[in-house]
Amino acid sequence: MELMAVVAPQRPEAHSISEVMPVTAAAQQEKPTAKRPERELTPGVAVASTALLIVGGLFLGLVFNLLIFSPMRHDRDQHVAYADFRNQLANAIAPTGIMTSDGALLAQGAPVAWIDAPGLGIDEVVLNGTTSTVLMSGPGHQRDTVMPGQVGHSVVMGRAWAFGGPFKTLTVAAVGTQFSVSTGQGTFDYEVTAVRANGEDPVALQPGEGRLTLVSATGAPYLPSGLVQLDARLMSEPMSAMTPVLPSLMLAGGEAPLVGDSSAAVGLLLWSALLLGAAVTFVWLSVRWGRWQTWIVAVPVVVALGVAVTNHIVMLLPNLL
Repeated sequence: MELMAVVAPQRPEAHSISEVMPVTAAAQQEKPTAKRPERELTPGVAVASTALLIVGGLFLGLVFNLLIFSPMRHDRDQHVAYADFRNQLANAIAPTGIMTSDGALLAQGAPVAWIDAPGLGIDEVVLNGTTSTVLMSGPGHQRDTVMPGQVGHSVVMGRAWAFGGPFKTLTVAAVGTQFSVSTGQGTFDYEVTAVRANGEDPVALQPGEGRLTLVSATGAPYLPSGLVQLDARLMSEPMSAMTPVLPSLMLAGGEAPLVGDSSAAVGLLLWSALLLGAAVTFVWLSVRWGRWQTWIVAVPVVVALGVAVTNHIVMLLPNLL
């Protein structure tokens, strides 16, 4: 009997699990996904966003200028003015009126006196003129009044809050407080006789007498709403005026109390135009050149132009601010 070979059935070849199992959801997530292209701003949106950024920066710059930078500028300018005035006194060339020794009209901002009033918290060099620009550097002498120490009525204005607020203590000054003022004609003693609110008339000045009135602003900080005027009588022997006072009609419009310096408007327009041009240029460069490269160049330029713009805005604000 013929034996038949028994052939064992062959097992099917084993396949890996990945070949037989369906693709799971986790595996699908591991598949790389295509990156979405970054959305670029249109020129109009870029210009608008840059404009808003600049406006916000200017507002913050204005606040920084008034609260932080202005006292530092005042201190620096006072240091320079004191050194200049002391040198003039030592050489007997300090001004005694609105005219210089060679007959020219004394420049606005020139030092003309020094108030030493510890009882009032005032130690300031007085400058010529009362515009907002002049009062950034310290108190200013009203040019249509006599100089301190002379027969007649002398007026000196000073800021209440910004740029060191040299006259911030006038509202709490005590009657009877004594202080001195030095000019090219000597040192003169004064005594406080009254502190007047806005609108109150002073006591009539008698012939041959001398009076000094210090003027500043009242109201909420940085929001002037009125005037405070401190009257002080001259206790020393008054001096005669060396030159006539400047006629009131020749005063600039910005020398009145609580008025800004309108001459700064032209400079504000020019600096604003430069700032706008720089902003448009940098927006164009950010598209053509690159965002970060443009920022590196743009920031110092925009900051410098912004400082110039805010300085001119401050000049337009009330001079006793």
